[in-house]
Amino acid sequence: MTLKQRMIQAAARGANETPELRETLAAFVLSFQRDDGGFAGRGEKSDLYYTLFAAGCLISLGSPLPATLGAYLESFGDGETLDLAHFACLARCRSYLAPRQADDRARLDMLRRLENFHTPDGGYALSPLAASGSVYGCFLALGAYEDLDANLPDPAGLIRCAGNLAIGDGSYANAPSMPIGSTTATSAAITMLAQLGSKIDQASPAWLLNRQSSDGGFTAVPGAPCCDLLSTATALHAMDAATTLPLDEIREPCRLFVASLRDESGAYCSSMAETTPDCEYTFYGLLAMGHLCR
Repeated sequence: MTLKQRMIQAAARGANETPELRETLAAFVLSFQRDDGGFAGRGEKSDLYYTLFAAGCLISLGSPLPATLGAYLESFGDGETLDLAHFACLARCRSYLAPRQADDRARLDMLRRLENFHTPDGGYALSPLAASGSVYGCFLALGAYEDLDANLPDPAGLIRCAGNLAIGDGSYANAPSMPIGSTTATSAAITMLAQLGSKIDQASPAWLLNRQSSDGGFTAVPGAPCCDLLSTATALHAMDAATTLPLDEIREPCRLFVASLRDESGAYCSSMAETTPDCEYTFYGLLAMGHLCR
């Protein structure tokens, strides 16, 4: 099972948790589509990043993707102007439209372009010609190779790069310059290592578990004043991938936290301090609920 399939499977479970909201939630997501076929975030124009989350929400809800989405994706060609984050969005969105991609020129061009982000330490960075990789870059590259139906050329390189970013307390930093680990980087590292069949330091899921706050959600870094949905969803997803920590003791307070961020349409906000939902955090809300309702 690919990284994409694992996330969609979990998010679909989250959508099933409130089946009465399926239609209103799909309508909420579709309200962000623009005339060019893409989906907007907080601004008025289509954005490839938010288009990824909108498509993920619709698929998790069992709703069809709009026919005009393909034309929007074609406007990016083989991703020659994109950084790795948006390149990975393009690859995944195209895989949603064509789950098994043919060996056509566009796909092969994208695979060649993906290697521009490969770094000397074996990892991948968000920009070409970087000296070292990041956890986020490695995670995105692995997903992009899967979405393009290709084998990662150097799996050991990703494992080595992640090892270079381990802090020593079970956490991971996203870049060598960062002195402490973060929930999102540690979650990405665990999920990636599990996907590659690499051994996971059991201090890592335990470190994530310690990020749960009294509100039930997870914080981004040690000492952060409040929890957020991104940290919560990615931590739950990573702990599920590690398959070592039972969630029974944290399940109910965490579920209540996630549910508190959901509005009447079924859409989710990023935190208690944010009152405007969007497609990105709606997907993370579905993902979190999918792990909490098992």
